[in-house]
Amino acid sequence: MNIIVKPNTKKIKDYINAGCNAFILCLENFSCFTKVTFSLDDISKIISNNDVSVYVSIDKHIFNEDLDDLRKVLLKLNDMNIKGLFFYDLSILKLKKDLKLKFDLIWSPNFLVTNYKTCNFYHDLGVSGVTISNCILASDIEKILSNVNFKCFVWAFGYQLMSVSDRNLVSNYFSEVKEKNSRNKHYMIEDDRKFEIVETDICTFTLSDKIFDISLYLEKLKKYAPYLILDEISVAHNKFLSVLKLYNLDLVSPKEIESIVGKTSTYFLNTNTIVKVKR
Repeated sequence: MNIIVKPNTKKIKDYINAGCNAFILCLENFSCFTKVTFSLDDISKIISNNDVSVYVSIDKHIFNEDLDDLRKVLLKLNDMNIKGLFFYDLSILKLKKDLKLKFDLIWSPNFLVTNYKTCNFYHDLGVSGVTISNCILASDIEKILSNVNFKCFVWAFGYQLMSVSDRNLVSNYFSEVKEKNSRNKHYMIEDDRKFEIVETDICTFTLSDKIFDISLYLEKLKKYAPYLILDEISVAHNKFLSVLKLYNLDLVSPKEIESIVGKTSTYFLNTNTIVKVKR
């Protein structure tokens, strides 16, 4: 299996010792869905000091005032031996052509890659891979994998992104109620479910209440050799390393995963999404 880790610490050797040889590193000042970011200097040192494949993630909305800094960052990344760039904003697709950048682009727009025609359309525009949404059925993911001929990345493990905002929602709340924000973690509570809310310098995002786990469907998907993303965000480091070892030993199963992290969920993989329009 092709395993890629999105780390929640900078202890790169820990992941390597657990069998990881590929990473998605969230770039400082340009990443939303993360608690840990890496500077250009961090990324350069990781590439130089380790025999690993490094992908970089830029997943923030790009505004006009960001473009000059973004161009400089992309040119610096181009001089590094990165494997590819996960991106959200389509300005990066144009900048790759304008700047003649050599690294691969992986389109990763959170929930939007839901069918193979979309994948092939963006491949024709110049992307080398896509991150498939996990808000669709497992059979739909399999259909995409069987109808594209380029790299497909699939979320396999981790808390999932539920919502994101460019606003400082947590800070705004405490300002509105005139209370001091003294907590390390914040949650939105719905009945007996708790959804962690994370505010960074760039955005505020909400995580799922349970860890997403795709292992029940791996046997069907493995024949297409997708790249499986393991996301450590909000997972205890030692538990995440144990899960990573299971994947690298090809011993992963829902039972084994839950013995480490507790109750997980497949969310939409076996549930049709029904959208009703009201007038």
